[in-house]
Amino acid sequence: MTLPSEDLPLTFDPSFGKLGREIARFANHTRRMLESSRKHRGLLMEASAWSQGAAPLDEAPESPTAAMKAVDKYARVHRVRQPMLVGAYFAHHHLRTQAEASRELLRNAFVRDVQHRIRTCHRIYEQQEATRREWVAALLELALATHAPELTKRDYVAFNVGALVDHEDVDLAIVVRNEDAREALTRGFAGVSKTFLRYASKVQLYLTEDLATPRVGATIEEYEELLRRPARSIVSVMQLLGSQYLCGSRNLSRSLQDRVIQAYYQGEGQPMVHEAFLRSVMVELRHYILPNSKPGLLCPKREIYVPAKLATTAVRLVHGVHEARPPHALRMLADKDPALADTYLALSDAFAQNEVLRALLFLYVSHGDEFDLADPEVESATARVAVLMGAMESARRTAADRLNRMYGEIRARALRAVATLSAKIDLHLSRVSTFRRLVEREKELPGEHENLALRLLAALERYRDSVFWDEVVDLLAGNPRNGQRFFEDLLALTEAERQDVARRYVTLMSDSASALVTFLAFIAQREQEESSRPGAAGPMAAAFWDALTALMAEDAEARERVVTRLDGETTADAMFGLALAFPPWMLARLADLIEHSEDTLRIARVVRALRSVVILAHHRSNYVGRVAQRVLARTPEFLARLGDSRRLKELGTEVLSEAAQEHVPTEQIELLGDSFDVSALRGALIAVLEGAPADLDTELTSAVDQYVRELFKACFRDVRDRSVMFEHYRPGSQVAVFATGGYGRGEAFGADFDYLAVVEEDDRGLKKFFGKVLQRVSAAMTRRGLHPHNRFTGQFNAYVVSVPELVHHLLRRGEETFIDEAEILEARFFLGDPAVARAFHSQVRALVTGVNADEFVQALLTELRTRRELPPRGMNLKEAPGGLREIHLLWLALRVVAQLPGPLTQELLPGVANVLPECKGDLRFLMVANAELRRLRDIYRLVVAFDDTMDPEVLVATARDLRPLREAGIHDGFQRELERLLAASALRVDRVADHIQRRIG
Repeated sequence: MTLPSEDLPLTFDPSFGKLGREIARFANHTRRMLESSRKHRGLLMEASAWSQGAAPLDEAPESPTAAMKAVDKYARVHRVRQPMLVGAYFAHHHLRTQAEASRELLRNAFVRDVQHRIRTCHRIYEQQEATRREWVAALLELALATHAPELTKRDYVAFNVGALVDHEDVDLAIVVRNEDAREALTRGFAGVSKTFLRYASKVQLYLTEDLATPRVGATIEEYEELLRRPARSIVSVMQLLGSQYLCGSRNLSRSLQDRVIQAYYQGEGQPMVHEAFLRSVMVELRHYILPNSKPGLLCPKREIYVPAKLATTAVRLVHGVHEARPPHALRMLADKDPALADTYLALSDAFAQNEVLRALLFLYVSHGDEFDLADPEVESATARVAVLMGAMESARRTAADRLNRMYGEIRARALRAVATLSAKIDLHLSRVSTFRRLVEREKELPGEHENLALRLLAALERYRDSVFWDEVVDLLAGNPRNGQRFFEDLLALTEAERQDVARRYVTLMSDSASALVTFLAFIAQREQEESSRPGAAGPMAAAFWDALTALMAEDAEARERVVTRLDGETTADAMFGLALAFPPWMLARLADLIEHSEDTLRIARVVRALRSVVILAHHRSNYVGRVAQRVLARTPEFLARLGDSRRLKELGTEVLSEAAQEHVPTEQIELLGDSFDVSALRGALIAVLEGAPADLDTELTSAVDQYVRELFKACFRDVRDRSVMFEHYRPGSQVAVFATGGYGRGEAFGADFDYLAVVEEDDRGLKKFFGKVLQRVSAAMTRRGLHPHNRFTGQFNAYVVSVPELVHHLLRRGEETFIDEAEILEARFFLGDPAVARAFHSQVRALVTGVNADEFVQALLTELRTRRELPPRGMNLKEAPGGLREIHLLWLALRVVAQLPGPLTQELLPGVANVLPECKGDLRFLMVANAELRRLRDIYRLVVAFDDTMDPEVLVATARDLRPLREAGIHDGFQRELERLLAASALRVDRVADHIQRRIG
């Protein structure tokens, strides 16, 4: 018998034939299946011949179950290791099945009709799903028989509860008849998992892992635990409702259906269970419906499969459709609900196409949930998937572009259908609402002369398990008459009664943090309206707030519930409303309480979100307030990521990617500004929350550089495209743009963006063109609060200046030439032509540090002395004696005297000490003073006002609400410390300036 050698091309493998060419294109993670098939090919061929056609290798068997049993029997008769041979046979036909599906897709890919492609995807999906389920069932049954021989088919039943065509894993739910069956299953399941992992895919047991005691298998009684908390385990319940029989006892299968699954259906089971699950689905769907895609990145599971499965499962429960397979179920729903037939069918088509696409991406690209089509390493694999989906490369578009466009259309159709079905589910919930029916019957609510707050509380306590708190809030906050009466009845209570009522309400509503947050905001806002004192918490709001903080301090379980819901379910805009309704010190106290309770990532996210909304609602400067307004208006999802700085950073990147895909210049410029605003607001929040703005210098300066670079490119294209006379100019050529001032030194949170734009030769046309570009850049930057300032615009009446003009200007010194020289000395190249930048450094900067050096330094020292004659009023950290401006001027002088390459840093200090060794101690002190003054000025600019003249008491008052600022040293007596620091700094500046004066003569 001749076996295929390891190096023989797959095309010549007789067991695969022409299919081998397709299998060779599969991704690397399928190699283990191919290796298993080849390694055991001899035994497989013997077993195939021995089976007399029941288990062929070169074609699909008539019955996978019969074929697997035949191979199993051969292994037992010939004493061959059974798991190995059965697994290898499974792996062999898995590859064949996938290759056959790809060949069928290829045959149909050249038909351009969209409906033909959709029908093909439906057919492939249904064939693949049915075939894989049959093969998985056969392998599972044989593996259980091998590794748990004492387990009979009457003792268990196994269900598939996940997707099968993506091949990522096999999601199982196993029901056992009794404890003995579970013990037998537990002993043998490790072997079953190992068999699947080697020859099929990993096994997941989501359902039983969510039970009170995670097990391999569970009894019917244990599965009934899910009914006691239907709103908590939404993923598990969705899988349970989509379960498909694989193998085992049919009686156990019917029992699970009758005792557990049936309970979720309208009119067939338990109304509370039905309602609770649908409400949980709606919470999830509201998140998925929001657009959150990343250009160029395919996420077919998260963006299409999950929301489609959730919506389909929910409407199945409403209409009593027990079919678990989504495309089939949606076709049945179209018959039952003709008014939305088009929606159901559109979702069915999108689902089938998406599942085929997911299967192909898994086979040809990688076994992940996200696929980056721009990755050059997967270019050929992406092209193959595009061909099979009928999206071949064209003259105008690459295969990746066409595949991305196809995916975008599928996603859009799916999400439109999901949004429509969400509205239907919402309407259904309003009809079946337990609490709403209770209110409408008015049996438990008071008459006109009874206290609504007390009687409603009694009803809520009585029907606690039947209450959905969002409806309670809607009953009060959404109905002015109810809300007014509720508030008046609260006021009628004595103080002791009010405190007791507040405690009981808060304890009840701690189950739902989102409703609790909305309820507290309603109480506070209503009280402020009654008292006409906006922003002040009255006794009513204080009573409820005290009840909340007391509950969280005393009850660890309640605190965990609230924190978990705040982190996972409560939207940050609800917290924002809470921050607007209550004074900041109350939210600060809550954040401190949560922070001290435990040290976990969840706690950190919630505390960061709470403190962030305190800043955004109360303690924001005029600068931060303007940025926040733009971000929340144009990028509202920023609020949903407040507690996670990594996700905030990703949001900026997502908007930037969206800008890269935009072809309309004006829209692209706006998106670039949005991305920068997100980065700037994120940087501002982190700087305040950590009390260390300087730590963000590099990151935020890089964000500014990136924004200006991308903005320059967009404006360049826009200007060039408007006139044929500019067509010969090329981006990044013939001009160099330098950041100077604070951004040039790499200091974030600067007041202005100082820059220089330079060309090498005095070309009027070139200067005019780049002047137009920079004029547009400046206008766009100004709208984003980043005020550009080009000092040479006033000197030369132009946005762009040439190197010869600068040289000529510097050689004709005047009283203010040293200011221009300082700008040049600090210029940091970040955009344009490196050749022009080199010419600028070699001719212009060299002139400042060489020929003009002594005069420049003397002018700086004179400026230092002159400044002392008119000290500023108030505490101005920049202009005061010993302030940032004086230290900065001193640094410039030291750079020239010591011939240092860049801004004076700790690493460059030895170079200065070699020139002025007697000043080493003073310089160390000034470095520390500069860092501290900068830090405090930036904090003041972020939380109080964008002003260099500081009112320390206002900053101290702000720090009382923000613990990070208190820990950063802002406390009572802060003003005296600042005054001492400035005085000591001024003394050191004078001493170093005197030494420099003596050094230059």
